[in-house]
Amino acid sequence: MIATIDGKQVLVDQTGRALYLYTLDTTDKSTCKGGCATTWPPLIGPATAGAGVTQADLGTSRRNDGSQQVTYFSHPLYYFAGDPQPGQANGEGIGGSFFLVDAQGQAVK
Repeated sequence: MIATIDGKQVLVDQTGRALYLYTLDTTDKSTCKGGCATTWPPLIGPATAGAGVTQADLGTSRRNDGSQQVTYFSHPLYYFAGDPQPGQANGEGIGGSFFLVDAQGQAVK
């Protein structure tokens, strides 16, 4: 669903935890593995659209471990381990590659 975090309208899960995209993912396949996936855990699906999100814009992509990572406008979605509570966005812009996601599936910069 779409919610407001730090004054920005962004994609969150059903509990209000911020979701991120990784700009180094150039397709719907995740390139964040190993230690990256420990810091940036994938959102495992399938997912059901909430307020402000259209179900057709959600999908899944198979990860190397066989799990299905949720995609939004074909971007694999991630949590940030440094956001343990709903409404936090401590991962925004880290490394210049991880960004919150807007309602149109674009990175919030």
